[in-house]
Amino acid sequence: MNLLLTLTLTAPLLLILSGLYRKRWSAPIAAVPALLTAALIPADHVIALDWFLLGAQLGTDELSAWMLPASALLWAGAGLHHAWRSGSPAQAAPFRLFFLLAMTGNLLLVLAQDVMTFYVGYSIMGLSAYGLVHDRPSSSAPPAASTYLRWTIAGELLLFSGLVSLAYQAGSTGFSTLAIGQADTITVLLLLAGLGIKIGLPGLHAWMPWTYAAGQAAGSAVFSGAMVNAGLIGLLRFLPLQQPGHAEVGQLLLAWGLLGAFYGVLFGLLQRTPRAILAYSSVSQMSSMAAMLGFALIEPELAPAIIAAITVYAVHHGLSKGALFLAQDDYRAGARPRLSFAILVLLSLMLAGAPYTSGAIAKTLIKTPLTDEYAWIGSVLLFASTATTLLMLRFLFAVRASRRQQTPAPLASGAGVAIVLLVCAHLAAYTMYPLPTLSLHAIWPVILALLLGFAFMRLPAATRAQNQPEPPMGDLPTLMARWLIRRRWIVWLHSTLAAEHETEPGKHHEG
Repeated sequence: MNLLLTLTLTAPLLLILSGLYRKRWSAPIAAVPALLTAALIPADHVIALDWFLLGAQLGTDELSAWMLPASALLWAGAGLHHAWRSGSPAQAAPFRLFFLLAMTGNLLLVLAQDVMTFYVGYSIMGLSAYGLVHDRPSSSAPPAASTYLRWTIAGELLLFSGLVSLAYQAGSTGFSTLAIGQADTITVLLLLAGLGIKIGLPGLHAWMPWTYAAGQAAGSAVFSGAMVNAGLIGLLRFLPLQQPGHAEVGQLLLAWGLLGAFYGVLFGLLQRTPRAILAYSSVSQMSSMAAMLGFALIEPELAPAIIAAITVYAVHHGLSKGALFLAQDDYRAGARPRLSFAILVLLSLMLAGAPYTSGAIAKTLIKTPLTDEYAWIGSVLLFASTATTLLMLRFLFAVRASRRQQTPAPLASGAGVAIVLLVCAHLAAYTMYPLPTLSLHAIWPVILALLLGFAFMRLPAATRAQNQPEPPMGDLPTLMARWLIRRRWIVWLHSTLAAEHETEPGKHHEG
């Protein structure tokens, strides 16, 4: 077992060091040990590596037992899709190199059982993923890669500060000690800010639309599933969810998350790029989970049930969103368009929470722990489901407009991988909760959104165009950054001209 656990982390590195990363099938092969680890190693197996850093601990627990197979499936599926879609080995080799490095970091943080090991994996993943983002030279948009890197470095600095403070207060770096230690408000806010960037909380999400829209579908798939879930894993690991005394921070996070659930939908509806729409969908979905984390800070005795519900929700969202990127890439290229579009419709219904889907199970679980005093949160989340359905309708219409000329493709292409991820998402949800029954309470948000969506499509085309402006991806933070840059340029220009005027000989004697 120890050998298999070690091989999970070293397999991608061995492929890099041996030069085999240049081979077409290196990426999916590197994920095989992780899949075997998830299937064979029990959920309470931990090993200690005293020689690594301050003494690393690796293993599986209740959280990693869910997150490891989901992450491994996403990396394997995205690797397969890239192998089928990539061009010449020379062009694809740099992408595979950074892909394998990011995979190593992601699997390391999932298996980490102490603070330092988690942070090392988190940093390796975040910095290596810079190589998965490709700018478009002909575009007038800001460089997506540098935008991603700036936000990532800021998030990691905030997270490092929070983790150092947390470990100092707990007197240890082990997760078991952190669970019973006390964290002050400043530490919790640092953790929220650092990890909130990764999950795309509103105001901290500006990197996400640019990153998802740039580069290849395989990179966007792991960004939207495995890497976003890394931020959620950090919140579940480090927030004092079962400790009293953090109700004020919990109320802040609850309000922040509920705002984001609708904020992501609002700005997503105004986008025309399918991948950008999916990015705003992630903002909305991850914000809903963050709101429930806020509720856990308010009611610590309900935290175990909330943690279990969020874990299932994260697995469902990660697998579904990754599959959407892969199937959308097939449809955009014109490869098996009918099959690809049918899968896109099914996946969209899953994210919307349609009955008999993993989305319905996840959204039922996440509302189950709500007490009578906070029953209104469940009503808000129901309306968020309606908004999500509208957003997914917008995505499907945008996908239809982006299709290219039909091209041949193997049967087991992105659509085939998406089918596997779709089935796995359902199986994961059904192991936690029985098959949901069909009820009006569960289906009315989807029906309402469909009626609203098709009513809007009946409007004249000119009316729809007038009522649909398109803000820049990254919306308000991007606009604010542009304004500040322009403002700083004006101040610099004014000060420079003033200095030249003062130093010009005899200028102040004229007149």
